[in-house]
Amino acid sequence: MKILKVCIIYDTKRGSTKQIAEWMKEGLMDARILVDLKKVDRVDNFAYDLFVIGSPIYWEKPLKSVVNFLSENKDKFKGKKVAVFVVCLAKLFGHFTDKHVKNHYLKPLKKKF
Repeated sequence: MKILKVCIIYDTKRGSTKQIAEWMKEGLMDARILVDLKKVDRVDNFAYDLFVIGSPIYWEKPLKSVVNFLSENKDKFKGKKVAVFVVCLAKLFGHFTDKHVKNHYLKPLKKKF
């Protein structure tokens, strides 16, 4: 039985993104899944099957620390499976914000790798 190794990487200002990352880790806990949770400044190993990378949104942008982390390590993500998430209030305004979230919050993260 192969064990799937997942690394959830995040940064946070007030703790919401950390809390969501912890909930993701709890949800993934399984005998066949090993999950590590790390802040962007603590990542020193890229030997994972899947990376989940998250950032809160402040002033209409992902945190600079997360964007910089992705830019500085983009070669290490080649050939890896990567998912990104953001924490923001946009959904409070309904489905009309879907396009805005994709274009202004997720796209800057995704284009770094």
